[in-house]
Amino acid sequence: MAQEAAVKRKHKSKASSTICCICGQPGADSRDHIIPAGFFLQPRPTNLVTLPAHRSCHNRLSEDYARAILAGMSDTTTASRISEMHVRWSLVKSDLKGPKLRRDLIRTLVRRVEFRSPAGLILGHAPGVRFDRDRMYPMLEKIVRGLYHYHTGRLLLPKTEFFWGLNETLVGGLATLFDQSAAGLSYPGVFECRYGVAADETTEKTMWWLRFYDSVVFRCLTNTALPAPTR
Repeated sequence: MAQEAAVKRKHKSKASSTICCICGQPGADSRDHIIPAGFFLQPRPTNLVTLPAHRSCHNRLSEDYARAILAGMSDTTTASRISEMHVRWSLVKSDLKGPKLRRDLIRTLVRRVEFRSPAGLILGHAPGVRFDRDRMYPMLEKIVRGLYHYHTGRLLLPKTEFFWGLNETLVGGLATLFDQSAAGLSYPGVFECRYGVAADETTEKTMWWLRFYDSVVFRCLTNTALPAPTR
């Protein structure tokens, strides 16, 4: 996949923009972190990137849920501390309003998976993960839209299609695409990404690898139909 060179810019460069990085519509009335501030331990990095956003677009995203899932899927020290400190506090706050977050996480993380031998014998059980796609992927889509804007200076069109993969083995063509991708925004121990961009006259495609807590890797392919050129 051909790729565009990463465009380095300070996050203050778009301070006057009113276009929401989440929905692509004008009237942004706040700024939103591309990578949620709550994903980090204190003291947080001083270079967290923010972009204009509607408060209503940001507030509808389940950051606490996504953080709990991502930290729960990793066994790094940072992820463990996130779970012990931030996720636990989120559960306490949720319980004060009714145990909705705790209930949803129990449904997500405590599902048991059987391990069987080739002959069908049960060898044991381990916790499995089946997260709520309608809560996780809008959060990740927001991150991809923000990263795209940060690295290219443009906005993904609202009708862009998103296709996801999780913790895939890099073999064959996928490995080639990964090797050809560019290093993107990175916060060591918490988040890093690689990406590529390719376009022709009618379509733009991007590929993203989002790695959280040195462990969980989501791959995202976007497909955008470009508007016909005006004559």
